[in-house]
Amino acid sequence: ALAATCDVTEPAQLETLRAVTEEAFGPTDVLVNSAGIRGGGQFTKLPYDDIEDHVRVNVLGVLFGTRAFLPGMLARGKGHVVNIASLAGRFATPGNAIYGATKHAVVAFSEAMHYETEGRNVRVTAVNPGFVDTEGFPQGDLPDWVVLEMGTVTDAIVRVVRQDIAPEYSIPRWLSPLQLVRVATPPLYRWGIRRLRAKRPAGGRPR
Repeated sequence: ALAATCDVTEPAQLETLRAVTEEAFGPTDVLVNSAGIRGGGQFTKLPYDDIEDHVRVNVLGVLFGTRAFLPGMLARGKGHVVNIASLAGRFATPGNAIYGATKHAVVAFSEAMHYETEGRNVRVTAVNPGFVDTEGFPQGDLPDWVVLEMGTVTDAIVRVVRQDIAPEYSIPRWLSPLQLVRVATPPLYRWGIRRLRAKRPAGGRPR
């Protein structure tokens, strides 16, 4: 293992990270873009700087990281980029507009890139976790059965890479049918979201 400090919003630092890892371990076979910051709260009250910070880390950080490492994978005809998105990138939820927007972008980017790279034996996958209790995303106000353990997420990432799953993988799996509801029955989905909005204060945590 090698620990290295890197600001994912700075392309030069990502290029340095790539060079350092290649010097230590050789070519990169798997890249996991997992840096992210939460962005709940009433959008109209968010400072402009906060909005920009969320987009830079959650979106540009993923794009820049992929840009730094993907060319080498394509040149070798081998590799897998895993972008940590969120179920907030599949469901638009009130009170999390900026966070949801950034994660929707990650899901769309991952799918589009996968179609571009799969013919060269390189996979790009968005992994969409539900609520996960981490230092950056504490979930202490939610019931235990709703919150995923970190090991569940890391196991999912390993499964995605080992089984070449792309362009998307959502966990927990029992929530996957809700995505079908969103696409197949939009009025029902929107009714449910409005019910959620009525019961939940703005700014609730999305992940």
